[in-house]
Amino acid sequence: MLFSEYVENISCYYYGITKDPESRNFMIVMGYAMYGSLRQHLNDSFNSTKWEKKLKILRNIAQGLACIHHEGLIHRDFHCGNILRGSRLTLITDLGLCRPANVKPSQNGCNEIYGVLPYVAPEVLR
Repeated sequence: MLFSEYVENISCYYYGITKDPESRNFMIVMGYAMYGSLRQHLNDSFNSTKWEKKLKILRNIAQGLACIHHEGLIHRDFHCGNILRGSRLTLITDLGLCRPANVKPSQNGCNEIYGVLPYVAPEVLR
C-alpha cells in the first residue's frame, strides 16, 4: 500500500529495492528529501525558522496523519525521525508498522511493543 500514489504528504515515492554489496542488507530506494528529517530541523534551525514555516510543516504533518487515520490505520512508529522535509512538503515516512486501528493486540496473537523506545507511550511499557 503506497499512500504516495494518492496523497502527496504521505511518504516519499518508492523506486525499488537494492542490496548493499558489503553488508548484504536490503534497502529501499526512495525519493530524496533535500532538507532531511524533522529531527534534524528541530536540532539545527528551529529557532531561526519563521512561524509561518513552522505552521506549514505542522499542517503537512496533520494532513498526512488525517489521511492515514481516514484509511482506518495507525502509524505505530510516528516520531520526528520519520518525518522528512522535501522541497515543497513535509512527508510522513516509514509506514512499515502501519496496521488497521481496529485490530486488538489479542487478535494478532501477542502483546507487542513496537517503535523507537524514547517515543513509546509509557502505558505501553507497563
